[in-house]
Amino acid sequence: MIKAVLFDVGGTLIKPEPSIGHIYSRVARRHGLKISPPLLNTLFRKAWKSRSHGPDLIDQSWWESLVGEVFMRFDPRDFSSLFRDLYKEFSKPSSWKTFPDVFPVLRALQKRHMIVGVASNWDDRLPKLLGELGLSSYLNHQFVSCHLKAMKPDQKFFQKILGVLKLPPHQVCHVGDDRFKDYMGAKRVGFKAYLIQRNRKKRNKMHIKSLAELLTHL
Repeated sequence: MIKAVLFDVGGTLIKPEPSIGHIYSRVARRHGLKISPPLLNTLFRKAWKSRSHGPDLIDQSWWESLVGEVFMRFDPRDFSSLFRDLYKEFSKPSSWKTFPDVFPVLRALQKRHMIVGVASNWDDRLPKLLGELGLSSYLNHQFVSCHLKAMKPDQKFFQKILGVLKLPPHQVCHVGDDRFKDYMGAKRVGFKAYLIQRNRKKRNKMHIKSLAELLTHL
């Protein structure tokens, strides 16, 4: 029987609003750069793909390196100032949108007396952001890579969580939007795992298109 449900954050509970490219473009304009959101989205995805599966913990210096790659071709006059502005922008709740299925499911899990938490590859801005988005009150635990000193899909990340929960792996469920880091990473340590991809065709019973589907499996 599942006793604890853990959620990835980015792409699972929240997403950038209206997009990373739009936010980058808006901030860049304040620094004299006029760059279209679609181009910045493309450049960000390329930089993210090359870095997000690496072993380095996500922190401010990690983000500075990634943002530097995104803006490298535009040669900003004061990159340090641009980066600080961007880093601050993404700490604001106005830069994020909570998916509409999130709060109803969190309330339902509370009523079932489940242990609920997040398990995320993120930096130390996350706890404050979750509070400002109104999510913290539904969470018993916040497992963040920068605090655990391990990143999904590293088994150490999940093992440290089990050490806190004091539960066997088969009583823990993890839900995330990344097949490798969230789904496979959790499965390897014995968690029940679901892959949420809201806008893709459903492939198997472990793929859900809405968090509401999760409730039917628990």
